[in-house]
Amino acid sequence: MPSFELIHSNGDIVLKNKYGAYSKNELMKQLTEGHLTVEELGDIYSLKSYQIQHVFNSLGITHSNLLGDTRIFDSNISSSTRQILIGMLMGDASMKTPRSYTVGHSIHQMDYLYHIAEKLHPFVASLGDKIHKKGKISFSFWTYSHELFVSYFDRFYSRGRKKKFFKPDTASDLGPEGLAYWFMDDGKFHEYGFYLCVGNISQEEGNVLVAMLKEKFGIESTFQNHDIQKGYHNIYIKAESRGKLLELIDPYIIPSMRYKCDGRPLNEVGFDVEKIADRHLKLCEAANRPIRYFGNPDVQAAINSKLTRKDPKSIYVERIKEDIVNSRQISKTFFRKSPSDEELKKLFERGMTDKFIGDTYGFGRNKIAGLRKSMGITRQRCRISVEKNRQLMNLFSVPGTTMESVMKEAHISYYFLKTWMEKNNILL
Repeated sequence: MPSFELIHSNGDIVLKNKYGAYSKNELMKQLTEGHLTVEELGDIYSLKSYQIQHVFNSLGITHSNLLGDTRIFDSNISSSTRQILIGMLMGDASMKTPRSYTVGHSIHQMDYLYHIAEKLHPFVASLGDKIHKKGKISFSFWTYSHELFVSYFDRFYSRGRKKKFFKPDTASDLGPEGLAYWFMDDGKFHEYGFYLCVGNISQEEGNVLVAMLKEKFGIESTFQNHDIQKGYHNIYIKAESRGKLLELIDPYIIPSMRYKCDGRPLNEVGFDVEKIADRHLKLCEAANRPIRYFGNPDVQAAINSKLTRKDPKSIYVERIKEDIVNSRQISKTFFRKSPSDEELKKLFERGMTDKFIGDTYGFGRNKIAGLRKSMGITRQRCRISVEKNRQLMNLFSVPGTTMESVMKEAHISYYFLKTWMEKNNILL
């Protein structure tokens, strides 16, 4: 049987090789419909990434998922989602990499964080708590890695900077909804106007933000020092623009954040395991899948005890594995049995190489080498392959052959040739 065979049938291509049989149509469906990665398909079919990639190459499959984790089944971004992403990057959100997004708030704003997570639920990978110095508790969430976040990274993290930098075009499409999320993140009530806390930014960036608020929303503001020593600044919304700002953002301000609009004190929240677990379960319900909770183990246990949602991707993978077991699909990996220690020992004593034995039993050379090393057999004892053995026999059958000519023709060292000759009782 050849090392592989391609069979064209009913608009499909089936590859048969030493590892198994693989249908192009089935694998393409699993890549696109199930959003599976190369690594995930390799796990299903018990193949390493390079082996499943060889299968793709043989079948002419060029599709690949560009995601680190492909549980994002619908990557379409609505105009509302776009405004939230921009507005929050204007505020407290950050991007540690060009493809992922994270945001955190204190426990007192936990409801707001979960509200954002529900809005962005197709992209949320995990959410949880963290205890800081002096006992302060914060909540944060992380998104999956996705190519669609790169454009937002380019807006805010240009010029090779590690922190955000505001340019004239950074928030060129910021609308009232995005402005509302910026305010909920960084807004602060004042007796006469409002503040937007913008942190350690330059005068140039401050001027950009002031000009943007004036041009886009007709809001009058100034760039002010907040903490000279730390270099922190505020954008102060003037009294005459206070009503204008509230009119724009009011439809989007959630109840727990209205204290920023009317000056009421912040409603402090305690760490209640059951309440946090119930709030997290609501997020899972909105996302229609489990979202990992990290941090407090009691909260994790409470969530797991009540969680009824199953990961749709895991369900899809299990369905494929069931189809393989019940022969409901073409693609499957042949069962490969490792040679026993006794079989391996005999093969090595006959001079077979790791690669030859691996090819014979359908395993990689490294796996056989690992077995050989575990048996204490050095590589020198299995250096001469069956093919090399046959070549040497043919060379010594020619009259007048010398060791020098055989070494040159077979590309073998004097030590290995001498050992081989002694083993095969060949005298010159």
